[in-house]
Amino acid sequence: MNTHLFKLVLLGTMLLTAGCQSPVAVDFDRVQIERIQAFTSYEVDTREARTGYGTIALSPLVDRRVENAIRNNLEAKGYAHSKPADFRINFHTVTKDRTEVHDLGYGPAPFGRKPYFGDYGYGRLFIDKYEEGTLVIDVIDTQNDRLVWRGVHTRRLERNALSPVQAQAVVDAILINFPPLRDGALD
Repeated sequence: MNTHLFKLVLLGTMLLTAGCQSPVAVDFDRVQIERIQAFTSYEVDTREARTGYGTIALSPLVDRRVENAIRNNLEAKGYAHSKPADFRINFHTVTKDRTEVHDLGYGPAPFGRKPYFGDYGYGRLFIDKYEEGTLVIDVIDTQNDRLVWRGVHTRRLERNALSPVQAQAVVDAILINFPPLRDGALD
């Protein structure tokens, strides 16, 4: 009896966690791990330099908040802000309109929907339209001007702009895996 209960709880836990998706994704050049580990200094590309690289959907205020959060994170890890630097940070955003349709499916089967027995079903759809934003942070090796690390964070956008605390939390969630470990694994 206990083994059946254990299997049932284990199955339920697996089903619940299977639907969970992390808002953060990271990719990096595994051949360059030694080089990335040797980085000691950085610079952040200016807003003007980033305009040709990607979409800037951030207001100048939020842009400064994200830049300050990146500086805070990297300096807490011991990197120095200097020119010339070992690597450059470039960040940009991407926005996308999303629509989710949820069938609330009220009513037992043939009564919930037409054409079975006329129009006395009470099925209902819930349509959720929202804007999704993705912050992309790129680490570019200044020695060869190549992208060596990329982290992204995707979330549903709110009406209000990111506060400094929220910006720091998003940047910290992305940069927690920078620099990558020597064996190529992520934290």
